[in-house]
Amino acid sequence: MLTFIAVCLGLLTVAHIAAAVVLIVTLLQVRRAAEAAEVVAYQAQDQVGRFAEAARKVEGLAGTLGSGWVKAGTAALGVLIALWSARRRNG
Repeated sequence: MLTFIAVCLGLLTVAHIAAAVVLIVTLLQVRRAAEAAEVVAYQAQDQVGRFAEAARKVEGLAGTLGSGWVKAGTAALGVLIALWSARRRNG
């Protein structure tokens, strides 16, 4: 009977060691995956930062194009082109 108990304890010990090895390997894989996800997150953050910077520049340009000075300049340029083309036709 003692031999049976010793064999069972030995098998339980081997099973626990195997489970511990599997757990350690799994945790190492999870750690590598988390590090890879962190790298991807930093790259995405960099891309979002670049996009935000470009969006601010476009917003500034749109604000400039919508300002009164640009509208007045566009109107003045339109008048000058109209006068120039009328002068060429009468020429």
